[in-house]
Amino acid sequence: MLFYKELKAIADRKGVQLKFEGTVLSGTPAIQFALKELAGCEIIEIRGIVNGNTNYILTKMAEGIPYEEALKEAQKKGNAETNPSVKPELVDYNDPLYHVDGIINGLIFTTDHLGDVFIMGPGAGKIETGQAILHDLYSILEDLKK
Repeated sequence: MLFYKELKAIADRKGVQLKFEGTVLSGTPAIQFALKELAGCEIIEIRGIVNGNTNYILTKMAEGIPYEEALKEAQKKGNAETNPSVKPELVDYNDPLYHVDGIINGLIFTTDHLGDVFIMGPGAGKIETGQAILHDLYSILEDLKK
């Protein structure tokens, strides 16, 4: 995460909490899910559809548009980086990620105790990001009650 270490150091110096649920997957509460709901498990692997842009490209590919063309279209719209750090991979029909369409996120956490745990939820958007901020505020409130 860009500037996380610097922001965390500032928060620590000031004695405040740094929450950032909405910075990843927007409306899908993946960070707290991994930290709290999967507590006690070792997360061995995480794979999934982690942003609306990736899913946009995958949806275009399902419509028959080649990857390179779909990527260029997303870049032209300003949604994709000029040098992208992720790539689509072919998944089997039985894989839960196969059925994630549109601006939806999906993650599979592979753990030592539970095996695969699948979550999916809304991607980017004003309401979704607002929900993530509300979640962070609620989390801070819960921490202050302790």
